[in-house]
Amino acid sequence: MQRRKATSKTLFAVGDLTLGGIQRVNTVVANELDSLGFDITLLTAVDRPDKYEVTCTFKRGTKKYTKFTNFKLRLGSRLTKRRRGGIYKHALLNELHQTDYDTIVLNPDFYFFVPDIKKSFPKLKIYLWMHNNYDIYVNLYYKRYTAQLFKCAALADGIICLEHYSQNKWLAHNPNSFVIYNPCTIETKGQVSNLSNHTISVTSRISIMMKGLDYLLDIARTIPEDWTIQIAGDGDDTLSLQKLIKNANLEKKIILRGALYGNELLQHYLNSSIFISTSRWEGFALAPLEAMKCGLPICTFDLPCFEELSQHGKYFPIAPLDDISKFETNLLEFINDSHTRREYSKLSLKRIDDFSVETICQQWINKVIQ
Repeated sequence: MQRRKATSKTLFAVGDLTLGGIQRVNTVVANELDSLGFDITLLTAVDRPDKYEVTCTFKRGTKKYTKFTNFKLRLGSRLTKRRRGGIYKHALLNELHQTDYDTIVLNPDFYFFVPDIKKSFPKLKIYLWMHNNYDIYVNLYYKRYTAQLFKCAALADGIICLEHYSQNKWLAHNPNSFVIYNPCTIETKGQVSNLSNHTISVTSRISIMMKGLDYLLDIARTIPEDWTIQIAGDGDDTLSLQKLIKNANLEKKIILRGALYGNELLQHYLNSSIFISTSRWEGFALAPLEAMKCGLPICTFDLPCFEELSQHGKYFPIAPLDDISKFETNLLEFINDSHTRREYSKLSLKRIDDFSVETICQQWINKVIQ
């Protein structure tokens, strides 16, 4: 795409730029749009160490996060949640009063501020970027606040969804609900796995319930003795997962590598022959896209995002959610047949072309920016 002259100002608001898929995709999209000549600003609500590079205009809230502050705000009480909301709201409204924007893209920490924004800035276009499945937001994350969530969704100028299942649900609350997929965010320089190592890769935040990491214990018992599962990522459940692995005597089968970045993350994929995701729910995970870019065949459960990514099983096998037996059958087909691995590797490389940063950002330009 050619660089063009900016005619409008767009703000992406995200809580922070610590490790995570939401943080990563915000920086990739904002940086790419900025490189194309659009006037893009990325705002973080708090001043925390950043894990991702920002090349567009970057502003951050003045509230510094110490380890003690972060601990207090994660306790989960109503008081601490209100305090965190106050910090985020102040940072956002302060920026909007200082700079005239035409469009704002709100990430989850900012959804509930839509009425305040509309009241003070009625001409500002507001989009909610929904990073997870509709059912998870309504039945789990915001179960106690669905009326407020639906009100904000109705007031917004548009809802950005990651797959069509969620879009169809959000259409009941906002007629301008549409799909923009996440882009593939890894740079491989044409390198792909040779599919010869007896290694299965997982890239995931260490959240046992959401990411289904408990399933890995059963999987590790099923795979051949000379195959291992290597996990890149960290998170609050790391110690719990380590304990589960130790109690199951699987320390030699499941290796925790910690959070990996840049070339180390790329090598994590290139040195493996299969990628698996055992998530119980997802929005539109970045890791499977990264794995496909590296030519890996992948196995997942049939979540809405993976139904779309696989085109209902065309590009990789999907097992019914919680059917670990079927998941293991799909995985063993890859393990036991190198020809099958190579054929699905070709399908991964073919499918990933639809998720290039350039392709996805053109959709942002057409549906949000202009």
